[in-house]
Parts: sequence; C-alpha cells; structure tokens
Amino acid sequence: MTAISQFLPRDARARPRSRARLGLLSRAVLGVLFAWTFLHPSLHFYLSQFEIVPGAFGVTAAGLIDVLMFGFAIVAIAAVLVMRPVARPYLFLPVLIYLGTQTYALLISPFRALGLRGAVVSAVPPLSYLATVMWAGRRNHSVMLGRLVILSSIFPMIVALAQLLSPWLPAAVVGALPATNYSLAPYPGLGVVRVSGSLNLYNPFAIFMGLIFLAVLLRVDYRGSDWRRWLWLVIGGLLIFATFTRAVWFSLVVLSGLAFLVTGSRTRAMLGGAAMAALAALMFTPAASLLLSRLGETSSLDQRAVLRARGLELFAQRPAGYGLGTSQLLTRGLFGRVETLRGGLQGGTAFHNEYVTHLVEGGVFSFVAYVGLLLSFLVLAGRIYRLGRRLRAPHQFGTWLGAAAAFMGTVALTDAGFAAYGHFAFWMLVAAADMEYRALRRQWLAQRALPGTA
Repeated sequence: MTAISQFLPRDARARPRSRARLGLLSRAVLGVLFAWTFLHPSLHFYLSQFEIVPGAFGVTAAGLIDVLMFGFAIVAIAAVLVMRPVARPYLFLPVLIYLGTQTYALLISPFRALGLRGAVVSAVPPLSYLATVMWAGRRNHSVMLGRLVILSSIFPMIVALAQLLSPWLPAAVVGALPATNYSLAPYPGLGVVRVSGSLNLYNPFAIFMGLIFLAVLLRVDYRGSDWRRWLWLVIGGLLIFATFTRAVWFSLVVLSGLAFLVTGSRTRAMLGGAAMAALAALMFTPAASLLLSRLGETSSLDQRAVLRARGLELFAQRPAGYGLGTSQLLTRGLFGRVETLRGGLQGGTAFHNEYVTHLVEGGVFSFVAYVGLLLSFLVLAGRIYRLGRRLRAPHQFGTWLGAAAAFMGTVALTDAGFAAYGHFAFWMLVAAADMEYRALRRQWLAQRALPGTA
C-alpha cells in the first residue's frame, strides 16, 4: 500500500487523513452540542446566580455560556460550510429568515442593550439545530438525541418533586432548592407550591415538561422498557399538573386525545391507563378541588385579554415594530405594575402572547417569519410521517414534531413558546426529526432506484 501511495498525487494521499480529521472534528462539535443539551435544563438557573460582571447590565455565568454557545454555533456553521459540502437542513431557510427578522427588531430598538441578551438566548437553540444537522452529515443520531433529551429531564424533575414536598422537608434542604418564581411560598388560592424544577419559572418548566411528555408518549427513543415509560409519564404528569399552567394542561389533553386516534396499540394502552389514573386521582385526592380552583381563577386571563388588546393597539400605531425587548417598556403602569429592568429602566409586564409580542417588537416581518417557522415544522412533520408510512419504517419524530408544533403554537396564545424561552431541548429534538427525515429520504430514493420500482 505504501509503495502504491507514493505514485499518487499528494492531495489524493492526504484525503484519508483529512477525512479522519474531519470525522474527529465532527465528533467534537456534536459532543459539545449534545453535552449542553443534557446539562442546560439542570445547570442554567444555577449558573445565572453567579455574577461575573456586576452592574446594571451585569453578566452572569449563564449569560457568558450563552454568548460562548452563540459564538460556537456560528463558527461551527461557517466551518462546516467551508470544509465540506453538506445538504442544508430542511428548516435552513425558515430559521435564517426568522433570525434575520429578530436581528431587524434588535437594530430598530431604541434600547438595544435591553434586548441583546434575549436575542442571544433565543438565537442559540435554532443555531445549534443548524450546526447539529450540518455536522451530523449522513449519520442519523435521532434516537440518541431523543434519549438524551428525555434523560435531561431527570434532574429538573427531582428538583420539582422536592419543591412540591418542600413544606415537609428540612429547612436546609429547602434552602438549597431554586425558588419557584422567586418564592417557595404556597400559591395564593391554591395552598400548594407551583413547581418550576431547576428552570426557576413554572411556565418554562411546564412547557419543557410538556414537550418531553409528548416525546415519551410517542416513543421517540423507539426502544426502552414500558415500565420506565410508564414511570416517567406518571411522575411527569403529576409535575405538569403541579405547575398549574392551564395552557399546557389544555394542549396536552387535546394532543393526547389525537394521539389516541393515530398511534399504535401500545401508546393507546398507555393513554388509557393514564386517563384511568388521572380519573382516580381526581376522585380520591384533593386534585379535583385544586383543578377547579385553578380553572375558576380568571384574573390572569382578564389581564392577558387587556395585554392582548394593548399590544394590537400598539401594532396598529407602528406596524414596523418598536424593537426587540420593548414589550415591558410599553406596558409600564398597566395593572399598577412597575419593575426595574436591566439598565435601570422602568417597565411593566410581558404580553404573555408570543404572536402579539412579535407584532409589537418586530412588526409584520417578525410575525410572518414566526408563523412561517411554525408552519415549516408542520410541513416537515408531514413529510416524515408520509415517508415512514410508505416505507413501513419508524417515523415517531414526525408525529412528535407535528404534536410539538401544535403544542407550542397553542401555548403561545397565552404565554411564550420556543421563541422567548429558547428551549434548547425543543430545537435538539427538531434536529433529531430532521435527521430522521434525511435517513427516510435516502431509503426512499434507494428503493426507487431498484429495478422495477421506478
């Protein structure tokens, strides 16, 4: 082999070594992205408590890591485009358009420093999705990513269980827990703590858990024992209930009903068992009174209606948008609420509606890009589902992506979904779905290339 290789051109002799180096670099890039996928839900809140640069625009350890991950994803995408030809991710163009409108909203903002951190935090997950799919190349890591995201929920669930049991735990243990919306006091009118896990706020935690609930229910890890799946669904369902986030409740109930119609017998058995367990819990525990108490609380819904009307009024006055991060400035004084924001600015509350937030901050451009991205998720989900049915191959990620897009789109009506909270786990599962689509498409094209199948 050595004697033959000396007669080859130098670039041909170096090619195997270059491929080996490229493979090593690919594993390193994916290793960083996969490691942060696992660690992000557990560590991000704790890192946000360590202030590296004090001041009105102080920098925390979490903020520094967000900036580093932002730069890492940008460099990784640029490097893979330069170093080797790759097929573009399916959502490449919708993601770039969406990020472009977010950049536009940041540039037109009169308080760019206020919106800069939010822009970085919300840009890291979609950029990481692009980098993951592009560096994976023809390799399909979808199952591994699905399992990794599910495993990333274990520590937040342990913390949430401790928060739920905090009235009966020693003071030393309670003192080590992250506060639920800055307080572990019982929620007014409910008498229990609304859990937030290690994500600090109960709404992001509820959405995070809802996404993984759908992933576990729809078997994105393909294999795995049913008892573990049952255990996660029981504990996860309890914690989702304990967030008392009604938009997540409603979305999961509707999507679970639809899943019962389109999934296999094993998933239907799980759903039937879950429904019976939930009914028993409502009959023999205080859960029913808590449920009715939360559903009967209308003050927050009334406030959201006022905020929605205010946002649409502001949009009508300036359809081009006010700039990223200006929502809280524009609601200052509503409901008598005034808060001190970054930089010492005085603001109110968020709009609690992601569609309205995009209309106000980025105008028509941002809103269209956001809705287009949601629709792109549904289109990709449909393609995966159809290819999987034709090939009689696993296509769980297509089902999950369709359900997750509907889930996020519904939750965004009363809160914030993937855009405001970032949700690294969501975007990495989107990357897994993209990989599954590529693998199914290659299989479909290979099948069509066989004689007599054209």
